[in-house]
Amino acid sequence: MARRYAAPHEARAPKTPQDRKLLLELYTPQDWQLEVHQCMARFRVVVCGRRAGKSFAGVNEIAAYSWENIEYPSWWVAPTYGQAEKGFTVCTQKFDSAIKSKTQAQGRMTITWKSGGKTVFQSAERYENLRGEGVGLMVLDEAAFMARAAWEQVLRPMLSDTNGRALFTTTPKGKNWVYGLYQRGEDPEQPDYASFKVPTSTSIYVPDSEVEEARNTLPADVFSQEYLADFLSEAAGVFHGVEACIYGDLYEPSTAAAILGHRYALGVDLAKHSDFTVIFVIDLDAIRNDDQVRGIVTPHICGFQRLNTLNWDLQMDLIAQTSALYGGAPVLIDSTGIGDPIHDFLRARGVPVFPYMLIGQRKVQLIQNLSVTIQTKSVSFPGIPVLRQELSAYQYTISPSGGFTYSAPDGEHDDTVIALALAVWAAQHPVNNLTPRFTVEDDLRENMISPY
Repeated sequence: MARRYAAPHEARAPKTPQDRKLLLELYTPQDWQLEVHQCMARFRVVVCGRRAGKSFAGVNEIAAYSWENIEYPSWWVAPTYGQAEKGFTVCTQKFDSAIKSKTQAQGRMTITWKSGGKTVFQSAERYENLRGEGVGLMVLDEAAFMARAAWEQVLRPMLSDTNGRALFTTTPKGKNWVYGLYQRGEDPEQPDYASFKVPTSTSIYVPDSEVEEARNTLPADVFSQEYLADFLSEAAGVFHGVEACIYGDLYEPSTAAAILGHRYALGVDLAKHSDFTVIFVIDLDAIRNDDQVRGIVTPHICGFQRLNTLNWDLQMDLIAQTSALYGGAPVLIDSTGIGDPIHDFLRARGVPVFPYMLIGQRKVQLIQNLSVTIQTKSVSFPGIPVLRQELSAYQYTISPSGGFTYSAPDGEHDDTVIALALAVWAAQHPVNNLTPRFTVEDDLRENMISPY
């Protein structure tokens, strides 16, 4: 072998004299690539700007390992089948003379090397189907664009009985689950992890003029993430100013109703099994006094519950009781799917509940309203960890026609984001100052709360 850097000595299988005659010619790595290859940490997280050479480094890493190790296969995992196929194509073209055979059938691409090693190329789209054999080395290409569950529930356990290693190569995608791995690599008390950050400007493949052109023409957030390999403090730019909105505490339920003259509203996002039902109570008349805002009425999240696996009757009881506890506070509920009959049942029980159909432009309107409210510090909430995490990870995509869609990353939750957005919307649209009500438009499709 021309250059040996892929695996520690104890991970290499014994070689026969015939094996030692076989040579594999690898690339000449850039300085940062060589540093990654020579790192002995079990889990290496390489966060790169565009066209920095991360995928090429991964291909050479996996080829070197597979050439030297025959006991356990190596795996190349990408977010989609098309991306996995690109890795397969690069590998077969670069190392054609070292490959004994290759197959490409039923979505599983495999290389068998002349040394006896094997490499499998897989997509993480249907990660539940990947369970199976033990793996010695796994390269996760563009890992940040895979679901957290793909790694935690399926891929990570495949390295356990082999004491296998993993190389994560990716462009960042906000502060999602890969950011957590990156932080471990920066922690000296976690020696199994190592982290590397590689901006595009270090790449030999991209001229400086191209980087400068991108700096001058792209939005600052986009350039920072895509070219500087920065983890955005607030993912995808959906919610800016989250930390400035963190203030105060939750109220003690037994004393909340004693705050005379205050009005309240509830935002409720419903779920039962895989997601969570979240209830936020917002105090419309709270006054904030701190370094951010002084003496100004700022609606404040004063009540919070997050639960799952409760049956619908118990959930409706909880919503009704919470509304009653806060003086018959009106409830704005996600009426999409199961929320529609739940709304009807609550209404029949006398709960002041109102529907919000969370689809299409209505969802866009709701999320953009929350984004503006947070950016202008027009709401406050305690530092609830799950809420901070979901707001940080929330992302948008832009369609070819220019439309926006909003969602949590694959495999993540957004229940607190939606419930907060509903609570804020409810707080901003009461009709009179004594008894909160909502204006309902005459809409043949569905009654919805008016923004006016």
